[in-house]
Amino acid sequence: ANCFVNEAFYLLPTVRLFSVINGVAFIIIISFLSANIVDRLSRVDLRGKSVRKKLEDLKDHFIICGYGRVGEKISSVMRSEGVPFVVIDRDPETIKELNELGGLTVEGSALDPRILEKAGIKRARGLIAVLNTDADNISLVLTANDIKPDMLIGARADSEAAIRRLHRAGAEIVVLPEIVGGLQ
Repeated sequence: ANCFVNEAFYLLPTVRLFSVINGVAFIIIISFLSANIVDRLSRVDLRGKSVRKKLEDLKDHFIICGYGRVGEKISSVMRSEGVPFVVIDRDPETIKELNELGGLTVEGSALDPRILEKAGIKRARGLIAVLNTDADNISLVLTANDIKPDMLIGARADSEAAIRRLHRAGAEIVVLPEIVGGLQ
């Protein structure tokens, strides 16, 4: 008796359909694996040093928390002066744009101590809190002050009432952009 499958078996419509499905599944799996490999390789810069390694090696830098109008201006000045800095922001598009410009970034909430740790807060020279609300900036200043009390902390206030609270929370420098803008 012949143990092998007859050639006619491979000509059955269900067997042919099964072969096509297997082929498509194989292509999908290969595409998925290739995309993962490309994604991992894109996280490493041309010198082969990963962004994480750059962050771990960074010291005496500033951490800019929030990349809105004020955060963008601060980073622009720091970049032109050659001051090392890291930007923390929640918006993935903002992070992507900054990474494309060669900036060091950490995606996430600056209110989360783990995110501050990723940005190297214990090795940082200073932190600048320019989040969307006074309450967030006060919370951030308190958190940063708990982690590293001897660090220079600057913050943006949206109201005059918040200036005193930010100072009490531990910010040495507090700026009210409307007043500064009016002086220019």
